[in-house]
Amino acid sequence: MVTTVNNEDHARIRKVLVPVFTDNSLLKHEFLVHSYVDLTIRQFKKIIDENTNNSKHEQIRAVIDVVKWYNFCLFNIIGDLGLGEAFGSLEKSEYHPSEDIVVVERKLVEVRFRLGAEEEG
Repeated sequence: MVTTVNNEDHARIRKVLVPVFTDNSLLKHEFLVHSYVDLTIRQFKKIIDENTNNSKHEQIRAVIDVVKWYNFCLFNIIGDLGLGEAFGSLEKSEYHPSEDIVVVERKLVEVRFRLGAEEEG
């Protein structure tokens, strides 16, 4: 919906997707949301395990880009509930091409917003 150009397309897409994300619908699919949250946590643990040294004297820190992983989780939930198929980004640890577009678009909107704020200030 972020990438739609005109209001008519935005309204049409929103009309199709909104019923999927009502309170009642989400409650019916709560198990699905939990499964993706659980998978996200398992992936966090995997990253930590892969970056932890067996030596008790040397401490190695694992760095997790939480925003990226929350995006993976969110896109899988939206894909599964709204489109009937998850994007698979949680399993693959990478953005699906469709998600890349949304992430880039969001960053562009953020840059435009900041530039606008700088022009006003």
